[in-house]
Amino acid sequence: GVRLPFAVALMPNPALDVVQVRFELDQSKETTILVSDLSGRVVHTRTYLADAGENVYALELETLVGGVYLVQVRAGGQRAVERLIVVEK
Repeated sequence: GVRLPFAVALMPNPALDVVQVRFELDQSKETTILVSDLSGRVVHTRTYLADAGENVYALELETLVGGVYLVQVRAGGQRAVERLIVVEK
């Protein structure tokens, strides 16, 4: 089979109070979702067992100030990073 590159989609982006982190896995595996600001400070991290197929993780943004963040999804040896813009409250 053809292995697609591991990718993460953020919807909506820019986001105000919550963003959906969407990604697909070939099998269930331990997944870490890590959010950092551009200086590298980690503002959110969560590790859980994600399902095979499409995953949607609801990321709450209430505590984040407006600006640009990096959302990283790590699952097994795969890793994908996407830029997220959080709208000023």
